[in-house]
Amino acid sequence: MRKILFILFILLPFLSIQCQTETDSIFVFIGEKIKVEQFTPQVEPDAILMDAAFEAEYKVLKGIYGYYPHDTIHFEAYDHYGFPPFGKYKNVLLFLFQAQGEFFHMKYQFFPLYKTKDGRWASCYSTDYNREDIQRTDLKPEIIDFAEEVSFDIEGLSDEAVAEYYPSPYFMIEGNKAIAVWGNYVEDLFELKKQGVLNARGYF
Repeated sequence: MRKILFILFILLPFLSIQCQTETDSIFVFIGEKIKVEQFTPQVEPDAILMDAAFEAEYKVLKGIYGYYPHDTIHFEAYDHYGFPPFGKYKNVLLFLFQAQGEFFHMKYQFFPLYKTKDGRWASCYSTDYNREDIQRTDLKPEIIDFAEEVSFDIEGLSDEAVAEYYPSPYFMIEGNKAIAVWGNYVEDLFELKKQGVLNARGYF
């Protein structure tokens, strides 16, 4: 398996493009982290890897799009900046594509998920709304009643950064934290990606 990792690494963008007209290559699911571990792919001696490689295992809590018959899933993720951000959260909405019989994470595409008081899954306001293609749709954030406070440390951030990443009224600023007030449920989170990034990549 790992003997072909370098080839897959080089071809990942092209494999993704090739799969873009095949929506059955996509699997989107609500996942619970089991492990995310870095590994070193076998590469040619003179090759330079631009991304860190990770093996991930997740419990499949619910499939949102695509078919996958098992309750756990293994996939690989490649990240230019180090540890993939989705791995920092217990529960996430993950976007995968399949190539050469293996699953790969769609680079940087995920939403952290939190339980709401009525038992649903949701995430806070997303910067995906800044995309021009999303601004032309009927998708809108809504007030979410999270079961527990969802907040982010903003200590050390400039006022401009806070305004960009935690804009009012979608977040409430209290001291050194931004508290999520608005967001979307899973169904609309999928639509955000479907009408935005995934549409731009030719999947839909």
